[in-house]
Amino acid sequence: MERMSSELIQKNFLFDEHVARYNHFSSFISGRVLDCACGIGYASRLVASNSNVVSYIGVDISQEAIKVAKSNFSTTDNKVKFKLGSIFELPEPDNSIDTFISMETLEHLEEPNLALSEIKRVLKDDGFFIGSVPTAEYDQKCHSVYGENPYHITRFDFERLNSLLKINFKYVYIGKMTRELVSYFRPITEENPSNTDNEVLNDNYSTSHGSFLFICSNHRFELASENKIYLSQSLVEYDEEQLIPFINSMKHAENIALEREVIINEMESAYSKRVIELQSKVNELELELFKIKSINAEKK
Repeated sequence: MERMSSELIQKNFLFDEHVARYNHFSSFISGRVLDCACGIGYASRLVASNSNVVSYIGVDISQEAIKVAKSNFSTTDNKVKFKLGSIFELPEPDNSIDTFISMETLEHLEEPNLALSEIKRVLKDDGFFIGSVPTAEYDQKCHSVYGENPYHITRFDFERLNSLLKINFKYVYIGKMTRELVSYFRPITEENPSNTDNEVLNDNYSTSHGSFLFICSNHRFELASENKIYLSQSLVEYDEEQLIPFINSMKHAENIALEREVIINEMESAYSKRVIELQSKVNELELELFKIKSINAEKK
């Protein structure tokens, strides 16, 4: 899950992924909420719609992102507002935030421990820190498939993340959230089907290609430890949104290339024909010149 732009937010599969992450710990989101690295502010509506939330503050280091966020998501009652700021220097007083959210941020930092210190400064003693970081395995896979991501500076395996969080908070809960292709069976003859069972069809498939999703606090909390599936687009809907436009674009580019090839061939043919015509004309002129020279030579 990467930073959302105005264009990417239109992609349903990406938007759904973001919604799932914000929704997973929604029961712990309350009071004054600070969402750091909020980007263009799309998550503000998700958070502010929670009846337990008093106010939402989106903070981002990008002036352009904050400008877009203010334009699209700020509210007249100031329940939702946005500020320019850094996770190393948050524009909020000590012990003022009930819930601190920062998704996919710590991996961009050389010293995430300094960010944790600043987060603790603004959080109330019983506040919650909710966040996510890509798994080291996922980062490595993305590197091999898509190429290097120069913005991911720090990689987290479970031990590294767990250690970082437990140094700063007494209670830490870490899970993994991934995007997978699934075959989903749901009975239609039962009103209340039983809980969903998960079965991995091939041991070669990794279940670590995603992010660690975590919640931590100095206040003890209870959280059900169970798997959960957030259903998003079907495969055909994903193809309709992502793959088919790409294929059509490639076909269009191929047609343009073929049309250009036809034009180039026609131009080359016309050029060759013109060259032959000109060469024939040159030959005629040379013959005429030879005749004139011969006549002049006879007169002498």
